[in-house]
Amino acid sequence: MTYAQIAERLNVMLWGNSSYSSTVPRTQIMGWFDEVAQELARECGHIEDRYVIPAEANVGEYDLPEGYRELQRCTYNLKYMYPIRAIELRRVDSKYKERTGDPSFRYTDELNHQIKLYPTPTAGATYLSESYTPGRGALVALDSTTTPGRGAIVDVLSSAPPSSQPPRGVVVDLILSNQIEVFYKHTGDVEVGDDAEPPVPGWAWPIVLYGVLQRAYTADTKLQNIEASRFFGALYEDGKRRIRVRSNDRATAPEGRKEDSLPHKAAYDIRRRWPETIG
Repeated sequence: MTYAQIAERLNVMLWGNSSYSSTVPRTQIMGWFDEVAQELARECGHIEDRYVIPAEANVGEYDLPEGYRELQRCTYNLKYMYPIRAIELRRVDSKYKERTGDPSFRYTDELNHQIKLYPTPTAGATYLSESYTPGRGALVALDSTTTPGRGAIVDVLSSAPPSSQPPRGVVVDLILSNQIEVFYKHTGDVEVGDDAEPPVPGWAWPIVLYGVLQRAYTADTKLQNIEASRFFGALYEDGKRRIRVRSNDRATAPEGRKEDSLPHKAAYDIRRRWPETIG
């Protein structure tokens, strides 16, 4: 559902037809669409993306992508890496920064905007240079002198249509092993326009409509209706809650377990301080 299609329904509800009215100009309505879109992206935290990092030998710290908001899950060579905190690692392994091998845990350094692996990988990513196999992803380097891993990642070890041939003059490096995949929520670069779609799941487009209707009935115009504004405002807030809840359900670990229920969590747990009986 595009903004133009939602706007048609909005105009029918406001004026009885799909055309814009001089009472509330089109620019004002599109401004409300923009406010709602930015608010949903900011408050619901449901926009996800995937980022691939070629591993480097004996390097355990990697920068997170721009726009990163919250880490969902990470893999190393397609194997799940369990989340852990640095304080937990220090408790069980005082030399955790020196350990090497295939990483099975990861933790984040929010201050420096990095993901850190435990143990540190000893081998860097391997590539099949200047070759391309239809149906597999590729890392497209910027030019022939570009160091592997510094190019623009198209896709890695996943399906790609046979028509996805690289353009002439571009060096293609296929990552064979030692890759880090990061799935994360980001702040979102929200585009608003007639042909654009709101940053919400397909089923949630009415929530965008409710948010605009709330603003339309609140504005100081002939349309102003505080009761209607409160009604659509309540629907809008409920819709945001539904998006947040359904988005949080996606952060699952292997076997469908939530990450916060995995066995590697910190030994200290306030529930262990609860009395056996209350009364």
